[in-house]
Amino acid sequence: MSDAIDMTMTTSTPAAVLEPVPTDRDVLRSEYSVEERERMLARMTEIKDSFYVAAQRVGHHQFIEFAGFMAEYIKVCARMHAEGVDFGTTELAPKHYEMEYLAEKFDCIFGDALTKLEMRDAFMGVLASKGGWGSGAKEEVIW
Repeated sequence: MSDAIDMTMTTSTPAAVLEPVPTDRDVLRSEYSVEERERMLARMTEIKDSFYVAAQRVGHHQFIEFAGFMAEYIKVCARMHAEGVDFGTTELAPKHYEMEYLAEKFDCIFGDALTKLEMRDAFMGVLASKGGWGSGAKEEVIW
């Protein structure tokens, strides 16, 4: 696989025509081979591209932005893969700038929803309940 992953939103094979990524297992296992991860990245990109084309037909900007959110997720996976990390079985490790971009996409999709305290509390409450950021486990969150 090349070092650069094409993240442009182009027309591609319709999702209905795409074949599943072949694997040698029926259930998830604890690691994926380099080749499997490369096929996953290619497949994720194809699906994102197909979604983008279909979302454009809807004509609703915020819905189209989900393709950008997916593209950034794929970029994080591709970066981790290039670093030799199995993104399929390891907790995703986005960089600060990647999280900022995901936040921008989230803002494009949901607008000012998180500026409302009750919405922000609901959103962060889910993360806190899983012991993630906002749980107080690592730092206190003050709004």
